[in-house]
Amino acid sequence: MGTDKALSEKLVLEKTKVKSLSDVQRLDMWGEGLTDISLVAKLPRLEVLALAANNVSSLKALQGCEMLQELYLRKNKVANLREVTALRVLPTLSVLWLRDNPCAQHPYYREFVLHCCPGLRQLDGVEVTADERKAAAKRLTTKALDEILGRTASADAASSPRPKKSSGAGSSPAKATDVTPSSTPGGVSDSTATIEERNASGRSVLFTTVAAQRAMLLSIVSLLSELTVESLELLQREVQERVEKQKEKLTKYVQENSQ
Repeated sequence: MGTDKALSEKLVLEKTKVKSLSDVQRLDMWGEGLTDISLVAKLPRLEVLALAANNVSSLKALQGCEMLQELYLRKNKVANLREVTALRVLPTLSVLWLRDNPCAQHPYYREFVLHCCPGLRQLDGVEVTADERKAAAKRLTTKALDEILGRTASADAASSPRPKKSSGAGSSPAKATDVTPSSTPGGVSDSTATIEERNASGRSVLFTTVAAQRAMLLSIVSLLSELTVESLELLQREVQERVEKQKEKLTKYVQENSQ
């Protein structure tokens, strides 16, 4: 079993022939057997980093390289695709190579990398096009994101308190009748159920419970940080359309109950 090898200041200065770490803009550490690259956090002006053919498994140290434009990480030991989230804070990253890492075998590898790195122009030597980004955003479902990030999308909904059933004893408004939970599809928790109420005209009206609304909202908000600009714009348009439809429904409901 090989011993761990960390990137050191001495090694960096020897390779780059500069006097200070703050002067390093390009660094080539191909095939050095490195496992620890935490020192890169001390390279504020680093623009190009070549780390191919090493034993790197974590990308967290790269979060401090805000000027990084090109990153070459072929043939390393990055197994968890979640590590790519560390690259989200690199605004100028345009070229990335992750091929020949275990994480590149993931079925949503390319989609997730594009999701995390909106400024990429090239991934593994292949140009990133606008059409590919749109297709990737559609294919990378919430379920796929949850699996990659190791979270449960329905966790908030499942932990929400169940709506209390009204006791038949108390006095109720004249127009209201029995309120009962509607049947829910298989696999959907009670907290996301709707309730059915009949208005004055006898029509059945469906409402989502307050607890369910809260759970759904929390789930949606928790995912916003994971969305690309294209996805956020699509969501914005969808929300605007839904708001208009809900206003129309509310107006119609008020008119029906006022008759």
